[in-house]
Order: sequence, then C-alpha cells, then structure tokens
Amino acid sequence: MSDIKVTQAEIDLLLNSADVQVRTEFGKCTVVTARLRNGFILTESSACVDPANYDAELGKRLCLQHIENRLWELEGYALQKRTDEERTMKCEAATETQDFGWALNKLRCGWPVRRRGWNGKGIFIKLQVPDEHSKMTSPYIYIDTTGLRSDDPDAPRSCVPWLASQTDMLAEDWEIAEVRHG
Repeated sequence: MSDIKVTQAEIDLLLNSADVQVRTEFGKCTVVTARLRNGFILTESSACVDPANYDAELGKRLCLQHIENRLWELEGYALQKRTDEERTMKCEAATETQDFGWALNKLRCGWPVRRRGWNGKGIFIKLQVPDEHSKMTSPYIYIDTTGLRSDDPDAPRSCVPWLASQTDMLAEDWEIAEVRHG
C-alpha cells in the first residue's frame, strides 16, 4: 500500500484547529461555517421542512460531516497536485541529453516519446503501468501508431508492445511526442 494518502488524523487536525461558528436561520436551518487555520472557509447548511422537527444538534452534526467530506476531497486534490508537481520537477531536473536514458526517464514520468529519425509521423511510444484491473502485472512500453500520418492506406494503425532495437537504444534523437487526439 502506498504512503501517499490523506489520513483521518490530518482531517481531524484540520477540523479541530478550525474556528467553527453555528447559527440557526428561520427557525429551521442550521448553518455551520468553519474557518480553517490557513484562512480557507467552508460553509454547509442543513434544514428541515417543518420547524417543529428542527434539531439544532442534528443539523450541526450533519453540517460538520459534510465539511469533513469536503476536506477529504480538497486535501486529496492538494496531495495529488503536490505529488504531480514533485514528479514533474524531478523529471525536468533529469539530464537533457536526448539519448535512450533520457527517453526512458520521460516514459517513467508519463510522457510519450518518439525518435525524430522514425519514418512515420504520428508514431510514439509510451509506458503502460498496469492497475488492479489489468491482465498484465508488470509495466511495459508500447508503440502507438493509431495516429500515423501516411500515404499508405495499408500501414498498420494500432497499439502493440514495443521492444527497442540497438539502433533505438544508441540513438540521440529522442524527443517528447506530440500526441493528436481524434
């Protein structure tokens, strides 16, 4: 299991350090406003149809649960953004020589790459990392020729596993591929 995750302890700390205000509106609506330690404000409300059924404590509990749920989403987004920025910085800091090592690093960072010396335009390779739904269990590189621009109508346009030739491994003309969709 990955250690890249938001924890209940982190969410609890955010909620416990928040300035929370509770008020009743129109005798049947609870409004809870939480100002987080960093100044960000979350507001939720809960209301009933008939004021005779109004329960301020129940309304507060429901609003705080909604705020907690939103915090999970916001903190998950923030963590994903930080993780992606760190990965991008690591990838950009890698050597800028465009040899096969450079290409492998870009593949590991999620970039499609190609060789300038390849004959067809619109061809690239990409790293596939299997998830829990995949039949494959290890990462592999595939070549995508679905966007091949060629005068040959019989040229294959598909995605298949790819194996580097000695020429590809020794080439120094690797570049980020421009992938066109549609």
